[in-house]
Amino acid sequence: MKTGRQMTAVKRMIDRIASGHEGLPAPADLHATAVDDTTVSLSWSAVAHATGFNVYRDGAKATSSPVPVTSFTDAGRSPGRTYSYTVKAIDSAGAEGAASSPLNVTTTGTPTIPAPTNVKIDAVGATSVTLSWTAPADATGFDVFRAGTSGGPFAKVNPSLVTGTSFTDTGLTGSTTYFYVIKSEGAGGGLSAPSMEVSAKTEAPPTCFTATNFDHVVAGRAHDNFFFAEANGSNQVLGLDNVFIVTTLKQTGPNSYVIASCP
Repeated sequence: MKTGRQMTAVKRMIDRIASGHEGLPAPADLHATAVDDTTVSLSWSAVAHATGFNVYRDGAKATSSPVPVTSFTDAGRSPGRTYSYTVKAIDSAGAEGAASSPLNVTTTGTPTIPAPTNVKIDAVGATSVTLSWTAPADATGFDVFRAGTSGGPFAKVNPSLVTGTSFTDTGLTGSTTYFYVIKSEGAGGGLSAPSMEVSAKTEAPPTCFTATNFDHVVAGRAHDNFFFAEANGSNQVLGLDNVFIVTTLKQTGPNSYVIASCP
């Protein structure tokens, strides 16, 4: 059996439906009372006959249960982001009234952005390392940092913002291990935390020999073929086998050479 209070509430609901009542009016004067990097505090005017209020953020309910007062603090927000709020009053039957006018509030601070993922080494040479990664949403670019030891200290190596998802670090020393991390940059210029660290050891510098064609043949790096000098292994033609033509050969394997321009 329903109590007198329950019967009164039921009767009030029936009377509202019968009279075409449209519910409580929208709360007025919705405004922010305090804003920082991660919280937004709101306040609004009271609504007659309201028993509580629901606060909505970007169209989704931000309150786990109706708040019984005319203020609310929304915590756990992101720095430098704009949020849109509305408030609806609730009557004694639990019905929501009209929504307030929306209020846009931007938190303070620099927007945060995730670090790149899937950072990997794509190619290694004697003087270069090529890296690639997966970009997070909303990243406007990336900075690449290099260190000589694991954990740093790291120094930025890209002269300007990298707008793609790969980078080749050049001018390195052969047979040397380098360590890298990548940071995302957001629209506001803020950098993410560093990505996972990756490392690569550059290849050994090439062994090169610059000499006359005649001296290459004498040293066993080339051979004579009908008065022409040819590099061993590749058989590339250096030119006439004499002391007047100078050629640079790079060793590519045991008794194997190619014509090259070595650093």
